[in-house]
Amino acid sequence: MSLDFRKLLTLPDKGVSLTRDPLAKLFRRALMENQVTTWWADELIKRYLNEPSNHIPNDSSARSSARGNLYKELAADRMTFNVLVKGLKFLNPMSVAFNLTIQWTPSRSTTHTIEMPISRFEPGYRPDKPLELEDVVPEGVMTAIQKDDGSIVVNEIVTKWPGNRKIHHTVTRPAL
Repeated sequence: MSLDFRKLLTLPDKGVSLTRDPLAKLFRRALMENQVTTWWADELIKRYLNEPSNHIPNDSSARSSARGNLYKELAADRMTFNVLVKGLKFLNPMSVAFNLTIQWTPSRSTTHTIEMPISRFEPGYRPDKPLELEDVVPEGVMTAIQKDDGSIVVNEIVTKWPGNRKIHHTVTRPAL
């Protein structure tokens, strides 16, 4: 019996230890190693539902159904390759490489690799661009960052609008 996807995300190992299916285990390891939280999953599902290539109609019933079905598929104890690809689109990486290593004899193995582009990025997206604070901190959370010069910057995220996140307070305290 599989857990609810959001409950799965609260587990320290994201449910890796609860499945023996190799594809489900691989996907859950990606969740675990990238520290996907329920908040992050909520942001990812919005992007997934809005992505035109996923062909999800823009009405509340269809979107709710698509969200529920995807979460159910991603939390299942067994996963098909097509569901794994859906899960990867949900995670929104730039690309994915699959490596298959076959050990033919004790001294001979072959490795076969394919690369797949997964996501389309918003205009201006640069993979090398560092994330802005408001991209990774949930609404209502305050953070303090100490810079190299010793100054401290305190931020509070007050509102999050899709595509227009805003920082309400930014206070810098000079180095002592």
